[in-house]
Amino acid sequence: MKKLYIAAMIFVAIFAVCIRFNNLQNYSTVWADDGGAHMQYVEIVLREHVLPTMDQTYLAWHEPLYYVVNAVWIQWGEWLGFQGLNLWETLNFVIGLLFLVVVGWFTYVFSKDKWLALLNVFLFTVFFQSVKLSAFVNNELLAQTLIVLLVGLFIFWKLFELGKIKQVVLWSVILGLALLAKLTVVIVFIAVGILWLGYALIKKKPHTIKYLILCAVIVGAINTPWLIYKQQNFGHAFSTNIYEQNTKQSLLTSDAWDYIFEIDLAFIKTYPYWHGKIIPVSYSFAGIFIADSFSDYYNLFTNADAVENLADEQKQIVGNGRAVNLENWNNMLWMNRLGLLFVMIWLAGLLVLFWRLIFAQKFKQKNNWYEYFVILILIGGWLALLYNNLRHPYLERGVLKTSFILFTFPIWTTLAYQGWHKIIKKKTLLFSLMLVLIVIYAVIAWPVIFV
Repeated sequence: MKKLYIAAMIFVAIFAVCIRFNNLQNYSTVWADDGGAHMQYVEIVLREHVLPTMDQTYLAWHEPLYYVVNAVWIQWGEWLGFQGLNLWETLNFVIGLLFLVVVGWFTYVFSKDKWLALLNVFLFTVFFQSVKLSAFVNNELLAQTLIVLLVGLFIFWKLFELGKIKQVVLWSVILGLALLAKLTVVIVFIAVGILWLGYALIKKKPHTIKYLILCAVIVGAINTPWLIYKQQNFGHAFSTNIYEQNTKQSLLTSDAWDYIFEIDLAFIKTYPYWHGKIIPVSYSFAGIFIADSFSDYYNLFTNADAVENLADEQKQIVGNGRAVNLENWNNMLWMNRLGLLFVMIWLAGLLVLFWRLIFAQKFKQKNNWYEYFVILILIGGWLALLYNNLRHPYLERGVLKTSFILFTFPIWTTLAYQGWHKIIKKKTLLFSLMLVLIVIYAVIAWPVIFV
């Protein structure tokens, strides 16, 4: 069994590298979400050694860590004689592989099941959003990786226990730096604040209050200079979307309510892409969530030049104005259908886990607090995406993208499998069933994820 595990691990590793290396060679940042603006940010840091202004790039308000790291990466590459766009994109190729390692490690730390960890790594090797983010210059993947790392470290270091000052300090430093990659990481800080405070009050263990104060001081010290700079230059220190700041809507009267509860099955029946205004179907939060997670809903992950050069009968223009290869149309529909099946399975497993936590006799066990932490991170990610849509309900500007909360998916799957283990007692059966589904998804998705 050990040899089989090692062989499977080597296969998954090679498979992951091959997909991402191919896309590194064939996919261009300029075709991607805000690709040119991300490059402008890096270019200014690299060549001028300053942070950009809004006149130079509309992403100037983005947290600077990724762009500084990428500028240093490119500078070292150029000193070593490497040139070209691939050098710029290579950092995300590396982070994409690191994301898979962190996902596997987190899954094992939480579940203590090495086969489940390998299953999760295989899933996110082919999962559309993780493949896509590894292929172009963007700050998102670094933040997502750091969030999963922080959650794993919190469990691994057992940061509810007494005598963990050194670990809390190091964890807080990582959290502070992660916040300089993307403000989304504040979800982790909020979750740990709630639970450290709750643990102190319910368990009467005041040491977690000390942890919270120490963490807040360290995170504040690391981030205060950037927050001051952001306030002075962009007028909003804590905003997640300064570009849309002046048009944000009320949570209660937001236009987003029109599509949050809407049901639209076009994404699994007839039209798997963002449709813009070209066909008379309504938008659906759940539909877009699934389609954008499991397939190229926004039609931004293709070799745009190659598709444009196809004969007219081989392509079609979709909502974003770009052409699509008609051969991939059916693949996209099936990717979305499988995505719906995955989501139903994961939701069912999560509901079983919630039921056990609420009603089981084990409710007051100490270890449950780590489950509460992980669950709170998951719910926090979902609420953050919902909040972003309610405040800025502009679907044509990409406010509903699951790349913003990629970190929730490995957390969700791990929790769901824990729930399913209570129903399907034989772990090998559960593993086999999920493996079959992932293999089917990989085969169908191959023309889409392998640019």
